[in-house]
Amino acid sequence: MSETFRLRFRIPSKLSAMATVRHKLEKFIAASSLDLGEDASLEVTLALDEATSNIVRHAYCDEDGNAREGFIDVEYAQEEEDLLIRLWDDGNPCDRISMVGLPHSTPGESGMGSAMIRSIMSEVRFERTKDGRNLLEMRRRPGGSTWSFADMTGE
Repeated sequence: MSETFRLRFRIPSKLSAMATVRHKLEKFIAASSLDLGEDASLEVTLALDEATSNIVRHAYCDEDGNAREGFIDVEYAQEEEDLLIRLWDDGNPCDRISMVGLPHSTPGESGMGSAMIRSIMSEVRFERTKDGRNLLEMRRRPGGSTWSFADMTGE
């Protein structure tokens, strides 16, 4: 697949920067030829919020849980009909199990965000790059997702 439209930018690893991520996603989708629809756009925004906040809260903290400064590189790309989102950070290495998420039946909240991201997005891939960065890649194809709050909570 060839990328036909792309936007790349950098934000500080702060929860306050998430408004910028949301705003730029909204503008990107509007300027692209993507046909996601309002519901899918909101779902993707929810997945992006979760992924970004996970980076801020987990990748950029010291052993005592104190936040440290860093950056997140964000890229939105259109590949034919798909929306591709890439997030790079220089934070702590993430173990693949926590990124993939815990099974839906796991009690408590831990891992629910990753499961929600996997349900909303068509594909989710994580890797530690050769240059020592974390890369989270999320793809959303046209059509519905399998996500529902009831599925996540068992209700």
